[in-house]
Amino acid sequence: MFNTNSQVLCKLNCGWCPPGQRHRCRLCKNPDSDHFTRNCTFVPALNVSVTPALCVSVTPRCKVNCGLCRSGHSHYCHVCRDHDSDHRSADCPSKPVVVPVSVSSSVSVAVRFTSVTVLFYGTKGELDTLVAGRNANLSCGNRVVTFGGAIDGGETPYEAACREALEEGGIVIKDSDITNKFVWQEGPVVHHILILKRMPIVSGPDARHAWEVRTSVPLDRLYPKLVMQKVAKYIWSTSVSDLISSNIWVGSLIEVVCRKIKHLNLHV
Repeated sequence: MFNTNSQVLCKLNCGWCPPGQRHRCRLCKNPDSDHFTRNCTFVPALNVSVTPALCVSVTPRCKVNCGLCRSGHSHYCHVCRDHDSDHRSADCPSKPVVVPVSVSSSVSVAVRFTSVTVLFYGTKGELDTLVAGRNANLSCGNRVVTFGGAIDGGETPYEAACREALEEGGIVIKDSDITNKFVWQEGPVVHHILILKRMPIVSGPDARHAWEVRTSVPLDRLYPKLVMQKVAKYIWSTSVSDLISSNIWVGSLIEVVCRKIKHLNLHV
């Protein structure tokens, strides 16, 4: 240790400053500091002016007052990625909605996902549906799929289903066009079958979701026995009865929907 001289100028008496030398903070650059560097409250990122003889104390910026954020630091939400959050991650409004749905007297499953299958009456009066392909690099790749995804915070499963249909297929669903609706749950997924008066407006997936429904080759070349008509980029229409009779959907999410359609005799 250095401090053996009575003329010690270090205010902290840290034991490391040489005799006659003041203590210097490496963070706030105060040459006559009254605190250790590890206890300094100065935050350079805030661009606060510092005088040579004074370390500027910064008022805590944490809006949550969580007690965990360091002085002068804002609160970070791990869900919405907000670097100046006014809520805890556990209370984030962007968390996926979790709605307990009773499946049996002893089992409760949380709803986290939704799917939607759009059926409509074609020009010949038969029931057709809109389908897409699954990216070859994802599970069930290069298979016929329906539309769906995770439920965002504040959404109902039906609202999420309409949003997913618009994002992944560019399908505009109007409530006035719906003649019948079937909703049921299997595990954490709420499925929707919507029967429309006519074929809805279809513009194809938006730029952020096109990769999900892009197969390695067009669906009509992957499944030549299934009569399909391209109605938009990556989006196809086909007869419901043809889709049911072919087993190309086995192993994909639309298998659940096809079983329901057969149970309801909608394909007849």
